[in-house]
Amino acid sequence: LIYNRAVASIMAPKKEEITTVTFEENGLTFALQGSRRIFDGYEILYQYDDDAFVDKYLPKISEGEEFKITAKNKEQEFTQPPAHFSEARIIKTMEQVGIGRPSTYASTIAILQKRKYVTNESGVLKTTDQGQKTIAVLGEYFPEIIDAKYTAKMEEKLDNIASKKLSQFKILKSFYQPFMDDVAKAMQKAKDDEPPTGKFCPKCGSPLVYKNGKKGKFLGCSAFPKCRYIEKDSEK
Repeated sequence: LIYNRAVASIMAPKKEEITTVTFEENGLTFALQGSRRIFDGYEILYQYDDDAFVDKYLPKISEGEEFKITAKNKEQEFTQPPAHFSEARIIKTMEQVGIGRPSTYASTIAILQKRKYVTNESGVLKTTDQGQKTIAVLGEYFPEIIDAKYTAKMEEKLDNIASKKLSQFKILKSFYQPFMDDVAKAMQKAKDDEPPTGKFCPKCGSPLVYKNGKKGKFLGCSAFPKCRYIEKDSEK
């Protein structure tokens, strides 16, 4: 797996030819889609995965051609939750929406696992409690930044900076201050939401509050980052 990730990071992305045919009947529109792999790219290393690509060919159809409806079936179906992503599938999705590069796909997933946002269970990635909490907080305070379209646009800007089409200082200036304003609001809201414990910091006298850390909750000073006091043996 490590070898495949290393090799995939320097390989080209896949290429697919997508064909879509639409049909109209009594004001209703139906679509049929076929796909053909033109070039495997780095995904040739992940063909053992359950999500391995399979060509779906369509018959030859001409524009304006009419077809008879031979049968109609009416079925009741219930919506199922989306399936969990495997590593190969999440890499495929990142490529489709323009997030990251082949050289960063594997390391991105590794970081998510290292920070315990996701775990790999039987070949699929599942979010942890810490991951769910992180998503909720980021979604509340930084909805634009975690949007896939925003990330894809930022990737494009970074490419333009690398090719000297854009100024890095101009991009940083437009990003930094609005971002820091959002950070300040988020930190203030987090402090307001911290439940009192009735205990006080022995260093500065500020109230002690429970905070979430990598290893769980711990008791720390509410004046952070000015005061970094943490009560020993308070993690739970």
